[in-house]
Amino acid sequence: GVWEGGQVLWEGGSRSAEIGHMVMQEDGPPCMCGNFGCLEALASYRAIRREVEGLMSEGTVRPFEVTPRALKERVDAGDRAVQKVVERAGRWLGKALSYAVNLFHPEAVFVGGGMTELGEHLLRPMRETLREFALSDRAEVPVQISPLGEWAGALGAALYVWLKTL
Repeated sequence: GVWEGGQVLWEGGSRSAEIGHMVMQEDGPPCMCGNFGCLEALASYRAIRREVEGLMSEGTVRPFEVTPRALKERVDAGDRAVQKVVERAGRWLGKALSYAVNLFHPEAVFVGGGMTELGEHLLRPMRETLREFALSDRAEVPVQISPLGEWAGALGAALYVWLKTL
């Protein structure tokens, strides 16, 4: 849904856009949807965790419980290997975002969900890649963390169900 004038607009009925399953890399990792190289398989929390756990098993990264907060703490502490994983995810997100921005030309983009804990560590590479791939009149769209943070999706779903029952 989209907010306009204090009202929620539901375009396309009960279905929403799903950029998480756009194939970004044909020979990429398997996705839960059955395809390979979907954005979700490359840049979700699950994808970042899988890559960091792989680095831990190789001995490249000191073992830790991989949570969004712990990832942020590692990047803040200067762990370059973890930082590269987070930045790579941010670039994938920025590239997918450039496609959406080119199509829909939004006034702003809000990032929600569990990865919001990473803040600028994720947003900076997203913005840089967005500028690289979006049309010039759309490349500077503001990209920021949703005020709803990690609860954005759950609250949106709850709001949708509540509005459908009215």
